[in-house]
Amino acid sequence: GTKDNPYNSMNEGINAASEKYTVLVAAGTYEESVTIDKDIRLIGESPSTTIIDAGAAANAIIYDYLAGEISCIEGFAIRNADNGINCANGASPLIRNNIITGIGTSGIIYGYSSTAKIINNTISGNTDATAIQSSSSDMTVVNNIITGNDIGIDSDAGLDPRIDYNNVWSNTGSDYVGCEAGIHDISDDPSFADIANSDFHLANGSPCLDAGDPVEELAADCTGGSTITVDEVTNMEIGDRIRITDGVNSETDVVVAVSETTIEIQGEFMNDYLVTDGAYIFTDTSDASKEPEPGNYRIDMGAYGNTPEAGSTQEYCYGDLDGDGDVDGSDLSEFAIAYSLGEQRADLNGDTFVDSKDLALFAANFGRTNCPERPKGDLDSDGDVDGHDLAEFTMAYALDEQRADLNGDGRVNSNDIALFAASFGVTGL
Repeated sequence: GTKDNPYNSMNEGINAASEKYTVLVAAGTYEESVTIDKDIRLIGESPSTTIIDAGAAANAIIYDYLAGEISCIEGFAIRNADNGINCANGASPLIRNNIITGIGTSGIIYGYSSTAKIINNTISGNTDATAIQSSSSDMTVVNNIITGNDIGIDSDAGLDPRIDYNNVWSNTGSDYVGCEAGIHDISDDPSFADIANSDFHLANGSPCLDAGDPVEELAADCTGGSTITVDEVTNMEIGDRIRITDGVNSETDVVVAVSETTIEIQGEFMNDYLVTDGAYIFTDTSDASKEPEPGNYRIDMGAYGNTPEAGSTQEYCYGDLDGDGDVDGSDLSEFAIAYSLGEQRADLNGDTFVDSKDLALFAANFGRTNCPERPKGDLDSDGDVDGHDLAEFTMAYALDEQRADLNGDGRVNSNDIALFAASFGVTGL
């Protein structure tokens, strides 16, 4: 197919593709299940817009033995099947940047001898299912968010899977079966933007922001030889392909040995890479180059990590209680009082509770400046003007409090009532 004359289904595109081809899938809902038995890359436009609805089939995607490590599935929301992605007979694709939800049995199945890599996916809302079921000793699970399933990661006993930098939280049966949490795994509410409407972007203050596999920063200049000294080696093993860059030059090589602070490569880099130039090492699991500015070289967890949709979808400054465009000491004083009294305006995340999550959200926003203007009447600082704000405004207006002076003219009067009424129902997110 072409851009002007595309195939009518994914299966048509896959059947027409030769080995090592890439099949690009436009936004839309595809009501089909797919079998892939060759090395091709299947790339959706975005997991927000490119949906595979398998119609209650046994497998939404099944990879057979001829699909090797060149194979890739990326950028889809996968739903409505017994199994989301089944890697059978040793099939070993890269599974990246997908959302897997509404599955009945297993989100992803690793068959025996599969070396598939599961990187930056969100597997959530599969209430009766296991997110990842593995019979392979060579499983790689990095940078994923796994929550709201029956079982998180289930590995056959005696295996040694590679698991790290995931958020595995609130899976009702168990988070881990037959395996242990990675040394850098976390277990916390991922704070999705709007899970009720299947929006799995990360909200402001999410613990998954900038929490994936970090890059390795140089601790000494790399000016020759096969040994690279870094500040700390994390989640790197023999055989991994690494890349080094200083923002101008970039090269790649394969790891042959690692220690806590050194990486041995197969060959030597042609260029010099200096600490003063900010040179660093990264891999497929720590590459954050596609994330929006201002980035800090640390990839997000979940399906949007290292994509243009990474980062918080909420630019609004939570905790700007005085509405002056920043979150500073005066806001801290107001928040401390409101928090100690359990006042609704201290409920920054809007979950109706004033608790430690609001503290964390205030701390994450403290120091922000040039905040987008919040909606007039958003007295509880949750980004919208709703019933909570109405209750607060009514009380503040009755007591002639300054915070009811929405237009800033120094008076609390009918003009403020009109402004609140005009803002009611508005969202600033």
